[in-house]
Amino acid sequence: MGVCSIGDAVAGIISGRGQTRCAPVRSGSYHVGSFENGFWRQPDHGDFALAMAGARALERETRRDGRPQGAVGPVALELLALLYRLGRRFKGHIEPSLDFMMRGIKRSRTAVVRALKQLREAGFLEWRRRFVTVERCGPGPRRRQTSNTYRLQLPKAIERLLGKRAKSAPIPDDAAQQIAQAKDDHHRMLEGLSPREFAYAVADGALAESLASLGEAIASNAQCELSGRPEPRHKLIHTPSAATSPARFWDSGHMK
Repeated sequence: MGVCSIGDAVAGIISGRGQTRCAPVRSGSYHVGSFENGFWRQPDHGDFALAMAGARALERETRRDGRPQGAVGPVALELLALLYRLGRRFKGHIEPSLDFMMRGIKRSRTAVVRALKQLREAGFLEWRRRFVTVERCGPGPRRRQTSNTYRLQLPKAIERLLGKRAKSAPIPDDAAQQIAQAKDDHHRMLEGLSPREFAYAVADGALAESLASLGEAIASNAQCELSGRPEPRHKLIHTPSAATSPARFWDSGHMK
């Protein structure tokens, strides 16, 4: 509990602010930190493109003659894109305040609240209300409403809306480039390892030690056979001679 003067505490009790009761929070609210790890979901590669395409398709399908928008609307599309950017950046931990979302898409509070409701009703979004406990002068804890936490999802109707596209959503270009770059970097790193270093990079414990000893022996024999034509040392571990091939190690799945 925070430190306060006796005068402040007495004044709080007299005014009713010091009573042992909780400040009202909205119904169905959860305490911060009590559930988030099981609630959050990191978007998969391709979910963003799939969700945006599905939301636009739903908007076109539900738009009626004479109406400016359908079941989603332009503000909800902007907000969905913002939430996916946050989801990718923070690994699914999406908990922005209404003020943050208002600034992010430059829309009014009423427009943001309406867009959140539209996304939830369409199946693209789920959220939970939250509260925090705060300490104030006077006896007893207090509770204060805080920002909701959000989980992105794909609606069940996504396959009907997009057909075959929903079953084979492409990986975004930037994600595909990052994956390819990571593979190249990993390959170059392995090429520079000694047989022992390589063994411990792909295994551990007794298996790593066995692979290291075997790799060093194979590398020594192979260097003599190559007669001055060196190859990346980790490849020598993958291509042991028939006489010494430990098939049980390579077939066990540890080297994948």
